[in-house]
Amino acid sequence: MSSGGSAQESDEPGESGERPEGVLARPRKPWRKAGTALIGCAISAFFLWLLLRGLDLDVLLRDFAQVDLAVLAVSLIPLAFSVVVLMWRSLLLLKSFTKLTSWTVAKSLLISLGGNTVLPMRLGELLRVDFLARTGRARFSACLAVVAVERILDAVVLFLFFAGIVAFALSDTPDATAIIVVGALSIGGLLAVVAIARRPQHFVEILTRASRPLGKRISRFVSDNAHAFAEGLGSLSNNRRATAVFAFSIAFWLVEAVMMYIWLIACRVDVPPYSAAMIIVFIAFGTLIPSAPAGVGTYHYFAALALSFFGVSPERAAVAAIVAHAMGTAPLTIAALPALAQEIIGAIRRK
Repeated sequence: MSSGGSAQESDEPGESGERPEGVLARPRKPWRKAGTALIGCAISAFFLWLLLRGLDLDVLLRDFAQVDLAVLAVSLIPLAFSVVVLMWRSLLLLKSFTKLTSWTVAKSLLISLGGNTVLPMRLGELLRVDFLARTGRARFSACLAVVAVERILDAVVLFLFFAGIVAFALSDTPDATAIIVVGALSIGGLLAVVAIARRPQHFVEILTRASRPLGKRISRFVSDNAHAFAEGLGSLSNNRRATAVFAFSIAFWLVEAVMMYIWLIACRVDVPPYSAAMIIVFIAFGTLIPSAPAGVGTYHYFAALALSFFGVSPERAAVAAIVAHAMGTAPLTIAALPALAQEIIGAIRRK
């Protein structure tokens, strides 16, 4: 399935006459890179310690041996479909300022998902933005706006999932102050980007005026990028397209919940179906904490924490968390490796 045009994957300059810079092209001191990596690994190690402390090793190994591999294989179907749903959503958001094929957008998603697995600080997201800007001959800021909208929509949908589960399904409500704060901020962010999409000139004008005291050069830079960012939100100015984008966001997370529940079945975790959505919310919140690539440690701890609210034993919860993380990252990372390697090598060469 393709969008209404074709893409030319090229490193040639875009319409602005400027070649988009690679996201890895900015020099950075080696000690800072090493320091960031060490801090992330230390945080991951701490959360892994929290997950595994006090567990009975024999019980843990027994629970691992009971994992149903055939059921795990079934989960690859919704995993692949989830990428297709994300592709449809991105095509709608990108349609307002560039034309790309379905394959190009799907490739960008694989670059992002794979990059987030092997690179720290969610650099896969920026690799994706850079890839979209170059292949779509678009401004970096416009593509960045698309990714920002996607993340905001994801946060809003997950917050709605959490609110629904707490209101209608859970009798013992967990302390969710942090999740509520993140949800409120996400809803505020969504309202803000919709307002920018409907009144882009106001947004550009406000930022231009605010930056004038900093000098003409900086003011021009802010104005140009604010205009490109507002352009990237253009799809939200169309009611039908905005509704479809939100519907695809809901559909994606429903598919993710189905996939999570399949993993729980494979790990012989006896919990109600809606628990899968709660686990996803906790994982999403936990992976906001800086850690090693792929959210190692934070993902596992918060998945097991969510399962503890449903009376799952610590050993079986740990097994489910480890299996879910492996199934959610390994297949997509393997599929993404060729494109991801090409992007990283290209970014280094453009340095």
